[in-house]
Amino acid sequence: MSQQKIEDFDDSANVLWSLYVREAKGHDEATIQTLTKDMNGVLLFAGLFAASLTPFIIDRAQTIQVTPAQQMVFYEQQSVELLRQISAQIASLSAQASVPSTSPVPDLTANPSRSDIRVNVFWFISLVLSLSAALLATLVQRWARDHMQIFQRYNHPLKAARIRQYLHEGVVGWHMPAIAEAVPALIHVSLFLFLIGLGDFLLNASGTVGWATVSAIAVYCTFYIIATVAPVMKPQSPLRSPFSVLLWHLAQWFRWRRYRDRVDGKLKLVNPNMAEGQMELAMEKKPTRKDRDERAIGWLVENLTEDIEMESFALGIPGSFNAEWGVGVWGRDAANKNDERTDGSSNEPPTGPATGNDLPIHKSRPPPPPSRLSTPRSLRRYIGTAIGTHAEGTARTPPNSMGLSSVRRSYPSQVDGIEELCRRIGRLFETCNNRGLFVNDDEWRRRSRACVETAASFIFCMDAKLSWFGDIGKLLSNLGRAENTREFSATGLNRSFAMSWTCLSIVATGQMLKSKRLQQYARGTIVTLALSHEVGNNPFDTDKLALRNAQEIDEQFATAWGCLDELYQAFKRFGEGNEAAERVEAILRRHESALKQIQIEADRMEQIDMRISDLQNAIDEATDNLTRQLPGVAFDSLTGLTPVEDAFHFLVNPVQAQLIYLRRRLEAFSFLTQGRSTEEYREIVLKTFDKIPTSLRSVVGQHRLMERQLWRLQDLCIGCAFGFTLELYFLAVRQTLSSSPSSSNESHTTFYVGAFKAITSDWEQSKRSVGTLQIVLDLVCDIAVRDRGIFSNYTYPSYITDELLKLLGNVVEGQATLRSHIDDAVQELQNVLWRHGDQDFRVSALRTILDHRSS
Repeated sequence: MSQQKIEDFDDSANVLWSLYVREAKGHDEATIQTLTKDMNGVLLFAGLFAASLTPFIIDRAQTIQVTPAQQMVFYEQQSVELLRQISAQIASLSAQASVPSTSPVPDLTANPSRSDIRVNVFWFISLVLSLSAALLATLVQRWARDHMQIFQRYNHPLKAARIRQYLHEGVVGWHMPAIAEAVPALIHVSLFLFLIGLGDFLLNASGTVGWATVSAIAVYCTFYIIATVAPVMKPQSPLRSPFSVLLWHLAQWFRWRRYRDRVDGKLKLVNPNMAEGQMELAMEKKPTRKDRDERAIGWLVENLTEDIEMESFALGIPGSFNAEWGVGVWGRDAANKNDERTDGSSNEPPTGPATGNDLPIHKSRPPPPPSRLSTPRSLRRYIGTAIGTHAEGTARTPPNSMGLSSVRRSYPSQVDGIEELCRRIGRLFETCNNRGLFVNDDEWRRRSRACVETAASFIFCMDAKLSWFGDIGKLLSNLGRAENTREFSATGLNRSFAMSWTCLSIVATGQMLKSKRLQQYARGTIVTLALSHEVGNNPFDTDKLALRNAQEIDEQFATAWGCLDELYQAFKRFGEGNEAAERVEAILRRHESALKQIQIEADRMEQIDMRISDLQNAIDEATDNLTRQLPGVAFDSLTGLTPVEDAFHFLVNPVQAQLIYLRRRLEAFSFLTQGRSTEEYREIVLKTFDKIPTSLRSVVGQHRLMERQLWRLQDLCIGCAFGFTLELYFLAVRQTLSSSPSSSNESHTTFYVGAFKAITSDWEQSKRSVGTLQIVLDLVCDIAVRDRGIFSNYTYPSYITDELLKLLGNVVEGQATLRSHIDDAVQELQNVLWRHGDQDFRVSALRTILDHRSS
């Protein structure tokens, strides 16, 4: 006989059922714990109440039964009546007279008043209800214990899950939660019956005492009624009684209250279950919810009295910025708030019975365009007040094993709350610089990530200053190296963290590049470029000579490319025959003097490349190698020879270096003067052109590589590295956006825009630098013109280009002395021909320049 197949889950499903058991156990433990505490309270109160009620009942029970005094009177009456009858019978024997009949003695029965009956009825029912509540409480406790034993009795996940679900459905079907809720209600009814009987008794016993007691009872009953009705009328009310749940259910049966769903914005009926209904109202989409969230965060900060608690706070902050709502709560975005009020959710949803079968449907408006959030004044006030309340503590103990103080610090009450909060988070940054304080690298990463994401959130959403967090460049660099942020798309690094780290690192880099030492290195490189050619004995302008020499180097580069292009065309046209060889020889002969000049130019550039290398090393040192961790930023190498086929490859790579060593690339063209065979020339030339797209070949010679490097040098020298940092921003953002298609949500938009504004906030200090102006113009032209330069062939989001256009207008406005550079950019944007990049951006950029340039 074949074994019958068992239709059931196998052990591979245990993971799923283990999850069910874990979630069910947590849910049931919370419910059972609440029930147990309630039942313990019921038992305690019932015992005390029954003990207090018993003496009253014993005393008043005598009013409804025959008392000893009544019995004595009854027996005395019986005795008198018997004696009277005996006397009458004796008298009748002597007188031979008849004995008159007498009326019988009434029976021995109690004759309580109506008040006594009412009082006893109330008090005896009260006693029964209180004892019944105690009995039910013990039954509920027993049920709770039996229910929780499921998880200890059965170890197999599937068996435990099925038994729990089986019994849980019985709990729901038999309305056990309602029964448990009714137990305290019995106690309350019992107390009310006792109070009613007490009032009745005292009113009949003593008017003054009775009315005084009844007045106190009336006050209590009034409060109880208010507590019962309050949650129905005002769901936020903390007051409630066991009967509030029933009243809530009845009100919702009459369709009393509605709420606006936070997902689809529709008006819906509130859940008849009171707890679920309050949850729906708390989560309802309305402006007051944002205010409550603000106050909640302010309360949280107020209660963070110890620095050691700041790590948990820092871990929780970044997640609150991931959604548009969280950004609005922290940033108090007025646009979001106005939009929320215009979509019909500003007023509280109406209460009262709804008419018709269908509830009104809310039509939501499209979200407003992304914008930078304004200063969060209300939340800043909450946090400032909270920080100020802890100004008294001054003691400080040595840091614990994690480098944190375990007591409160003193804070000047005048210091802005947000600033002081940032400084407290900055102390977490300091501990992260010493990895020896941490048990393992995971702990260090966890705290470092929390610090980075929190600092980024505060800087870009709450207008905090980078300086408030202290010197964080070293930590950013170490963290970037540990997380391999340059290759985050390949390493699977969290996109939100990569964005926060990148934006914060760019802002930090911009601050670190404002160094006197870097300015000196940049000026020395400019002087070296100016002196690379003969200048004679006449006075000279260093910047003008440097520009002239840079342009000559670019011309040599273009000449070399032109020679290669002619050879390529010859090979394509004539193939491999003798005619091709003759054509190649003619081309080389015609360019012989130019090729020799290229070699001379390459020799002259040795010192220039050395100075550029020194500058790059100084940048690495000033930034703790932070720029080398940025995604999308490339770096050229000074060592080794560059084959001619790779001399132009950097133009094809979308990740291009800002500082390039051109000497090695010019030296690569020396093979054209080495008298090689036609076949060798053909192989090298074809290999070179194969690496360059057809669309790029026609403009390779137009790339002003050395001139653009000169603008960067001048920007580093006198432009406070404004343009250099701006280029880093666009390089890094392009890489992060390309690798993270989901980075278009509101919080990410706020971070990118916030980073842009942070690095361009001091544009007025740099706009007079020709290098800075030219970098901004080249950046705009790169985006607008295809294959033009390092930033071409990528469409940046409108929220970034809009900010760039604003910056362009600010930089161009009032530039009378540098008008020629602006005019050249206008001419280039107007004469794009077929090389359109971002067409809409090009039109907007052209309009912006024309509107702002000096007439």
